[in-house]
Amino acid sequence: MRSAASGEIGKIALGYTSSSMLTAALPSALRRFQSEHPLVSLALQEMTSLDQLDAVHSRALDIGILRRPDVVVPDGIVVEPWYEAPLVAAVPAAHPLSRAPIRIADLRDQPLILYPRHAGIGLYWKVQELCSKAGFRPHMLQEARDASTIVGLVAAGVGIAIVPGGTECIHLEGVVYQRLREKDAVSALHLAYRDADETLYLDVLLKGLRRTASVPRRSRKE
Repeated sequence: MRSAASGEIGKIALGYTSSSMLTAALPSALRRFQSEHPLVSLALQEMTSLDQLDAVHSRALDIGILRRPDVVVPDGIVVEPWYEAPLVAAVPAAHPLSRAPIRIADLRDQPLILYPRHAGIGLYWKVQELCSKAGFRPHMLQEARDASTIVGLVAAGVGIAIVPGGTECIHLEGVVYQRLREKDAVSALHLAYRDADETLYLDVLLKGLRRTASVPRRSRKE
């Protein structure tokens, strides 16, 4: 009982988007936490960003690692910026745009592979925002939910995709990753958790995640 009260034993249900596991920060933070707290069980579940918000609200999850979807956050849920990384374009190697960094405007007439809107994947809204600022609506040719599937479609020459920078660890012949020139071509992962939770071992995990963060701490709960 003393161990449970001190946070030495317990269980944390953590949700994550598939792309978050392609960052260096999340696997590293989880590995360190499990090494330092071997009696605390981490129940990990891959989920879309929208599903994670619902699961944190319903207490099916203690914490979510998500890209903020364009929805109203339920009362009592904190959505805290955590890890920001540039977006890149995955381009077929034979395509003219594969040879140099590109601007979003260069994609105006290009067939794009997008994450589905109704899948609750937060990156969908960021791509829409970037294209809107460049003065066009994206020409969606194909939808896919999984990063590896998207990269495979690019390798097959189906189209171009805007993906998080961590996706570059997926190496497929026929795919080139190009930097986007826009300064706001970035996507942030967020921590989502219930504001009223006071569980010690959850707080320890949050602090560990914050140590690996790449965004300012102005909005974080200490």
